[in-house]
Amino acid sequence: RDEILLRKSLISVNTVVHLAGISDGRAGKLNPAKTKEINSGPFQKLIQLCTESGIKKFLFASTFGVYGKYQGVPFTENMSLNPEDPYSVTKLICEEILHSDSSKINAVALRIAICYGNSPGMRWDFLVNQLTLEALQKNEITVFGGLQNRPLIHIKDVANLFVHLIKNNIDSCSGNSYNVVSENSCISDIAEEIKKQIPSTDIIIKMRDKEEESFAVNGKRLENEMHFIPKLRISDGIREIIHEYKK
Repeated sequence: RDEILLRKSLISVNTVVHLAGISDGRAGKLNPAKTKEINSGPFQKLIQLCTESGIKKFLFASTFGVYGKYQGVPFTENMSLNPEDPYSVTKLICEEILHSDSSKINAVALRIAICYGNSPGMRWDFLVNQLTLEALQKNEITVFGGLQNRPLIHIKDVANLFVHLIKNNIDSCSGNSYNVVSENSCISDIAEEIKKQIPSTDIIIKMRDKEEESFAVNGKRLENEMHFIPKLRISDGIREIIHEYKK
């Protein structure tokens, strides 16, 4: 029954934007088996239905987590992949399925960095949003370590990228994966930017016994081949969150 309904829903559709599934690494670890069942279980069938229905484009939301842990080296799309958490493993499985059928459907995988900024489905547990909320509620931010780099992108830039790819031809890029990132920023710099906008904020630095991993992502391939450059910065996202919170 579900397959029949899906076939009907695909009639007259040109592009599928795939965002469904368990949505981040921490959630994925709660139940790895269920994460795999939901995220990658039906994916092969979905691609088959899309190709049979004549879908022109398939845009898949993946994650930079497919790279694993290359400390101190910016992730580029030609690196070997070694995901370490269940969520990222399922994303890689889907990428492999997608690219194996790239001759039948124009498809790209987008390895999205950590998102931030206002959205209808606000995620307060994501880094920039969480630290800004701490400052607004407590007038303080607790930073563990602080020198760790994190790849970041505003959620509006992600949405605008999908719109850009829907509107433009991606035939020459089909079968490829692309990093989606705006900035690579260390956590202490994010905290300082929040303090700049909320001067009453105290930044508390706490050290850990073991230094946390640092991640950086190179987004040049997206810019060069897809002609898309993110416009918003971390400072913009913080400013928006402060404005909405005060409202």
